[in-house]
Amino acid sequence: MVQRVELVPASVRGYGNVVSPKVVGDFEVFNCSLSQVDSVYTMVYGAGEVSVALSVSPATIVFGQSVVLEATVLEDNNPLEGVTVQFFDGNSVLGTGTSDVNGVASLTVSDLGVGSHSINAQYDSESSNIVSVTVNVPYTDIVLTSDKDTLSFADGDSTNVYCQLVDGQGSAVAYAGESVTFEVRKVSDDSLVETLTPGTTNSSGIATTTMNSRGTGDVYIKSSCGLVSKIFALQDCSYYNTAEVTRSSTNGSTIYDNSLSQALPSKCEISFDLYSNNSTDGGEHRFFLLPKSQYSSSTTQPTNAIYVDALKTKMYIGKRESSTVALYTNLAYGSGSYRNFKIIKDGTDLTFYIDDNLIGTSTISWIGNHSDYCLSMMRWSTSGTSKIKNVKFKPL
Repeated sequence: MVQRVELVPASVRGYGNVVSPKVVGDFEVFNCSLSQVDSVYTMVYGAGEVSVALSVSPATIVFGQSVVLEATVLEDNNPLEGVTVQFFDGNSVLGTGTSDVNGVASLTVSDLGVGSHSINAQYDSESSNIVSVTVNVPYTDIVLTSDKDTLSFADGDSTNVYCQLVDGQGSAVAYAGESVTFEVRKVSDDSLVETLTPGTTNSSGIATTTMNSRGTGDVYIKSSCGLVSKIFALQDCSYYNTAEVTRSSTNGSTIYDNSLSQALPSKCEISFDLYSNNSTDGGEHRFFLLPKSQYSSSTTQPTNAIYVDALKTKMYIGKRESSTVALYTNLAYGSGSYRNFKIIKDGTDLTFYIDDNLIGTSTISWIGNHSDYCLSMMRWSTSGTSKIKNVKFKPL
């Protein structure tokens, strides 16, 4: 067992003479070591052969993750109990540990920054028993992106999703081999929709997976790597189309998309952008949400439909139940500009918005009686052009 004694001698005998001690070399020592700090001399004796081994678990960690440093101190291959071991990150002291009956001194560290760290362990400050291992902290965060933020189930849409490792400044970290998980969850209640195929970061620090549309509605993708998680929100629509369709001929109707034929979930959002440059308040550019089975390319009105009339200076919102019933009239409108029209359906209750401004609500008993809704434009007794684009049917 190593013994340590501190001495403050007034004099020392050397070579037959009594002299005041100056430096360590003034002493004649046997079977011990001597060191000096100012006027204090430290003598270490009774030492066998001491060795120190250092282990780190794990050797590669995520920023903020704890790492356990363990130094094993042996004297003549026997555990050395009760000695203090200092741990360093380079030249910076991380802390100390005291060896147990197995000669193991440990320290848990959780604040290592990004980069490669040379971890050292030293038993007794005068000892040459210093050992080193390397700990890597390759990244602090992740950034989640997708090729698309809106999907259409009707079109069989899919999107690639990317998880990029980044450092504390948001710069990409090129670190390969990290496992990344991906989940799709509903925004409304955080329920799990599906677990996507996990990925592994490539040489650029990017893991990739693919999400196929299910027509779920508002969802977010949650990606996790190590202790870090991020989310990316997107709209998984039952139908979504950005194409612009125009009607500019005389009296008659034009369907927006002949393939559009949608049932309406109990709760859903229907929205589209409409345009009209109607030159008069006397003739109409009428936009319909109607059963496809009731569409006619003429000016024949459908039996059941919700409609928006765009005139020169005003708009109407109404419904068709064998006859025309106006719900909201004299809504301000400037001809020649796009406006967004949105319906929120909850059972048979409908709420109407124009440019996200609430217009009002109405109960329509037949709205759940059809499974083939589409959009169309009708014009009569006027001139000009009407257009539809950015059509969305989204479950809620």
